[in-house]
Amino acid sequence: MDKYNIKIITDSFEFLGDIEDYISFFYRRNYNKSRDFQLVASMKYQDILKNGHIIFIDPKKAGFIEEVTIDEEKNTVTAKGRDLKSILNRRVTIPPTGLDYDYIKGDAETVIKHYINANAITAIDPKRNINQLVIAENKHRGEIISYQTRLKDLLVETETIATATGLGFNIELDLVNKRFVFDVYEGKDLTVNNRVMFSSDFDNLYNTITTVNTLNQRSMAYVAGQGEGVDRNIKQVFKSNDTGLNRKELYIDARDINEDEDLEDRAKIKLSEYERIESTESTIANDNFIYEKDWDVGDIVIKKTEKSIDSLRVVEVTEVYEGYRKIDITLGSILTSLIDEINNKVNDIGTSVGATGGVSSVNPNVWKPVVDVNGNLTWKYSLATDTPTSMNIKGPKGDTGPQGPAGEGGTKIFTQSTEPTSIISGDVWIQTI
Repeated sequence: MDKYNIKIITDSFEFLGDIEDYISFFYRRNYNKSRDFQLVASMKYQDILKNGHIIFIDPKKAGFIEEVTIDEEKNTVTAKGRDLKSILNRRVTIPPTGLDYDYIKGDAETVIKHYINANAITAIDPKRNINQLVIAENKHRGEIISYQTRLKDLLVETETIATATGLGFNIELDLVNKRFVFDVYEGKDLTVNNRVMFSSDFDNLYNTITTVNTLNQRSMAYVAGQGEGVDRNIKQVFKSNDTGLNRKELYIDARDINEDEDLEDRAKIKLSEYERIESTESTIANDNFIYEKDWDVGDIVIKKTEKSIDSLRVVEVTEVYEGYRKIDITLGSILTSLIDEINNKVNDIGTSVGATGGVSSVNPNVWKPVVDVNGNLTWKYSLATDTPTSMNIKGPKGDTGPQGPAGEGGTKIFTQSTEPTSIISGDVWIQTI
């Protein structure tokens, strides 16, 4: 397949057309996060560039169109969207019936694929299942972890587990069987055998910008489990042995964790979100080490400068097509964008936030009103996701009250056995027997 030829299909894999004479196109690939693309083409393609259609340059580089802009003055149509990983953003994690959380312990690949299977392929509610989505064979990659989730963004949970355990993931097109195939993979270490080195000495690295960020870095965590006050179970988990000024602490509220042994896993996963970030953005000359042949997204390579030699992971590649293909890479870590921070905060709504910014996966407790059959109102301390049972609090009809005085200038109604002495024209006398 010509990598410079863009194809458009529907979500049911109906072929709509090719686009060869586009103005510009970029596609961003990331090791363990969902990323975006943008295509600018002539307006003659507006009939096939529709929201919901799939755009791809090869089966592992595909995405859903989510925004279309037509510029009639420039005679262009711009299609934007995200890669197929964004499918997972359409689901939240629902615990099994009768359980507060969906808990699993196993290798990271098994944990990730369990949540995708439970929420998008074999969900209890069949309307949640995505019929085109399948999961590749489980090869049990990654370290053993314990994890539990409840009502969280499935994509964010997948990204969190993958990032914490050093795994990547992708969703690719299976054009023959008309399916979306989810799989986990592990980048290769190219620093010893089959070494790949990027350096200005090799004329394959230029326009380099390196950023080191320690703003959110934490070196240890106090993770608090169940219990109250002095009886609460609190463990210390260390990422480094820093002391004094260099020690940076994190508090993690993990009162939803039942087993003590799982507290350390919660702390490790949360601490992975508070790393020292070193990010190198560069443009690569695709000559001596060929992209997708000698190295790819997720691989660990060598970056050599005048001052240092570092082993860094290729976490992101941006392919830019504007008459020719340019390859921009990010080594090390991705600086968190405002959108990523917002998405993470949204995913943590309904969780407890520690004093130093640590977040746990437990829903906050709130007071909710409860009314019994006798009409007594009490308050219950419960999970925010609990819904009180509907109850009719209307009481029985009360006794008839005394008759009120007539309004000024209005008609008076007398209800008595003898004729009223003060009756005047216009009044009404109802004689009782």
